[in-house]
Amino acid sequence: GSVAGFFTGSISSVWAEPALKRTSPLSVGSKGMGIIAGQTALFAAVGGVFASGTVVSSTIRGKDDMWNQAIGACAAGGVVGARFASAPTAIIACPLFAFTSIMVDLSGKTFRPSREKMAIKHAQHLAAYDSEVRRSQGQ
Repeated sequence: GSVAGFFTGSISSVWAEPALKRTSPLSVGSKGMGIIAGQTALFAAVGGVFASGTVVSSTIRGKDDMWNQAIGACAAGGVVGARFASAPTAIIACPLFAFTSIMVDLSGKTFRPSREKMAIKHAQHLAAYDSEVRRSQGQ
């Protein structure tokens, strides 16, 4: 999470304010670093709360299913709302994050199509597909 936060913070600091360009280089650097640090902290907190919420939910419920991730994702949405001191943001982020988490779980936690679909629709790429699957499985 923190790597993604650092990346988005770096982009945000460049686009933050056109007024930053008219100030001294030192203030631009410190304000830019502040933006990067804020984004990094937010993403790290969201990732940490998601993981913690998922584990706590799994422990309390005694099950390992997609609802644990949905509960963790909803808690992570609460972090976003808290960051912006906005209950409406948390109310929107919670189901949005939970929905996204459920969709990832239902997709088999992969964006790769099944081998059967590859064989039917893209037979010419089947060897590369098999090679990529073996590589991702550490074989």
